[in-house]
Amino acid sequence: KNADPVLTPMSENGAVQTSQSGELVVTKKATPNILNKNAVGGGGGGASAAAAAPAPEVDIRKITMTVMEECNRQIQEATGKQKEKIDELNAEIRKLKAMIVKHETRIRSLENKTKEQEKQLVSQGILLNNNGHTDDMDPDEV
Repeated sequence: KNADPVLTPMSENGAVQTSQSGELVVTKKATPNILNKNAVGGGGGGASAAAAAPAPEVDIRKITMTVMEECNRQIQEATGKQKEKIDELNAEIRKLKAMIVKHETRIRSLENKTKEQEKQLVSQGILLNNNGHTDDMDPDEV
């Protein structure tokens, strides 16, 4: 991947010249192995590498704890916001239920008034057309 390109001489028309030797020579660059960096430091490198190994583990634990604490904080924040919204919705539902109860009592009182007025009109001899409805309607009927 990191090797220099292989150069091949070409003629003016773009054809590869085959008059040269048939063998190509590949030369590798001397690159240091990054895995051997700790060992290059000298004889004490092996001991320092062993001592340095637990440090990343502790760092990982610290990072993990920090991330977990942040996650818990965000979850608590979101839960608090959701609880506030749920409380608002519950209050709105209570208001709507109270409004429905008021409307039901108002409708019943108006129905009673109309029944009384109808009775008075019938007693006066005026017949009403109830649009096919009987006098006995259920409370939930419209």
